[in-house]
This record gives sequence, C-alpha cells and structure tokens, in this order.
Amino acid sequence: MSISCDVNWFDERDIDVWLAEELRINEFFCRWFLGKLGTDQGAFSLPAFLTRVSVMDESGRETDVEALFRTGDGKTYAVLVEDKIKAAFQTNQMEDYVERGERGKHDGRWQDFSVVTFAPRFRSFTVPPSVIKLTFDEASENLNPIATSDPRLIYRANFLKRAAQPNVVAVETQNPFVVEWWTAVDEMTKLEFGDFFIVDRRRFPKTTYVNLKCTHMPAYDDITRLGFRGHVYYEDGFEDIKVDIAAFRNDNEDLLLLQMQLVEQKMDEQEREFRNREAMQPLSSRCDGPFSYLMQRLSCDLTDEGRVGQAQYHAQKVREIMTTFRDELEARGFSSEGASYHLRLVMTGLNRLEAFMAEERQAQEKQDEFDLIYDGIEKNVGQLVRYAAEIDKKLCTPIDQHPMEGPIARSAD
Repeated sequence: MSISCDVNWFDERDIDVWLAEELRINEFFCRWFLGKLGTDQGAFSLPAFLTRVSVMDESGRETDVEALFRTGDGKTYAVLVEDKIKAAFQTNQMEDYVERGERGKHDGRWQDFSVVTFAPRFRSFTVPPSVIKLTFDEASENLNPIATSDPRLIYRANFLKRAAQPNVVAVETQNPFVVEWWTAVDEMTKLEFGDFFIVDRRRFPKTTYVNLKCTHMPAYDDITRLGFRGHVYYEDGFEDIKVDIAAFRNDNEDLLLLQMQLVEQKMDEQEREFRNREAMQPLSSRCDGPFSYLMQRLSCDLTDEGRVGQAQYHAQKVREIMTTFRDELEARGFSSEGASYHLRLVMTGLNRLEAFMAEERQAQEKQDEFDLIYDGIEKNVGQLVRYAAEIDKKLCTPIDQHPMEGPIARSAD
C-alpha cells in the first residue's frame, strides 16, 4: 500500500506535534527511539506517560518536545527534544537544554534524562557530547516495517520523509504571512513607542504570540537561577548591574531580623513601663488588713441581735470593696471570666446572708444555711485574693533580656 504525502511546506511545530504523538501512543516507535539513546528499552513502561510541546522554562527558553517515561522501579526518565528543519541554532541552545535537564533532576521532576536533536539527515551541526542526534530519515525508515498494513502509519512515515528533503519549504524562513504580520506589528510599535522596543529583526518568530523585548533587555544567558544582570536607567544613559540572588535574599533576611529585634525591643520597653506603672497599685492591698477583719466578722449567730447588726454592716462594706475590686479589674484590663464568676457568687451570697439576717424569727435550719453560704463566700473571696496576688507577682517579675544576635550585634561590635 502506498499513500503519498503532498504537504507543500512545513512548520517546525508540525514536527513537534508529530513526535509528541508517536512517543505518547506508539510503543514500537518508543522502543526504537529509546534504543537510539543507549537506554535499556525493557526497563521502561511504554509508551511515554506524558508528552508536551513548546514547554517554556522560567528564563523564557523553550523545549520543543518533553516526553516523560516511567521506569520499572517507579522513577521518571525525561527526554528533551529540539526539532530543526532549516532554522539555525541559537547561541548555547543545546547547552541550555542540558542545563534544563539537570535542573529538572535537582527539582525532583525526573531522576534522569536525555537531550536529543531531531532534524533532517542533510543538516550538519555540532552539539555538546551528551546530546544525541537523531534524523527524520531514520525515524521514517523505522516506521516503514510496521506501517505495511496501517494507512495512518504509512502516511506519517511519508510525512516525515517529505519534511526531511533538502528542497522542502519551511515556514520558519519563507512564510510570507508571518513576515507580513510581524512587519506590521513592528511598524506600529515603532510609531507608538519609538526606540523603546526592539524592532530591527533578523529573523521572525514562528508564531504570532506578541512578547516585545525592550532595548537593553538582559539576554537569556543573563538570567539564571543564581541571579540576573539588568540596568539602572538615568536621564542621560544607563548602568549595568548584577544581582546575586543569594546575597539579595541574605540582605533581606538581615533587614527583617533587624526589624523584628527592634519591634521586640519596643514591645519589651512598653511592657516594662506598663508593669512598673501597674505594680505601684497592687491589687492585693484591696484585700489586706481591714478586709480580712470584715470577712471574719461577717459570720454571726442569727439569734444574737448585737452580732447580727454588726454582720449587716460588714456585709455592706464587703459588697462595696468587692464592687470597687471588680471595677478596678475592668479599668486596668485584668478582668477575666474566672474572676467575674467568683465575684458574681460573692455578690449573690451576700444578698442571701442579708436576707437571712433581716428575718425576725430564726430557726436552726436557717443558721445552718447561713453558715453554708458564708463558707461559700469565704471560698470564692479566697480565689479572688489568690488571683490578685498572682497578678501582682507577674507585675513585679522582670522582663527577660534577650542576647543580641544578627545585624544589631554585629553593628555594636
């Protein structure tokens, strides 16, 4: 069976898509392709589990075809392919491919890789030793033995064979539509922005994706993972600068550490002033001396009219002190849910004691209930006294002095 390919001209992307498809679905082709790379084809799960075309890295460099294979032990093997028909190689283009492969290993995207050029046999060029050269011609010839009964494979083999001819028309050098379109874009850019953007082209892009480059824009090899080279512009010119990423990051970290230390010092200073000011008014003093006497004399025999009168007076004084204590806690910012709970129980207990003392006839059951409520008041007042003492202790505790570290310490040396 013979099925000819009558395509009149080719774009490099046609080859990208052709190769990505075969590596993704054609197990026989993958076995041949990986064998050409010097790998053990039996160690891979075929075909590739992922293929992508026109993969851009962070520096703007492009991988034409990226194919990922799974090895028998679950690791990932990457094949990075640069396709060429007639276009020339860019400066250090294949070295950049190798660098991208190493970067992928470092970042954990794959554990090993190969870099391949895929071009017609008539092309003659030099590549780094680690880069493998494969041709359209041998790939087309590889497809022929398995294409005898498959019209699709017959056509695809002839498609690649036709693209490998020395007299083939390649879009990258002769497509008049792309040239006309980009010429119009350049004219418009020149009219609107003057010389700010580069419009003096020596070759036209393969696509109509607009990404204008500024004059004096750093070249690709000026931007790496370690830093970049750029320019500071002045009214009468510009100055080259080189930014080291590690040094830039360290400087920022030093400045951040300095700022955090200054913030911490300021917070300690404010806390020290607050403690000194508040420690001059100890809360525990509200519950010392006279208050202890008032609490002690709050308990009485309900049948003793003289003592009942004294206890009624003491109950009013205890309430006044507790009310003042509650208001002071809130005003000074020391109020808490626990303190509010104990204060509420004390006030409720005082109300009950006053109610008992106001009754004319007293029985033993009333006395027992009176004593029980008094014990509860005493217990909750004790909790409040301990709470006040704890606050006073914290106010008198010095703030720890942290040793100087980082930029502040260095500047003091």
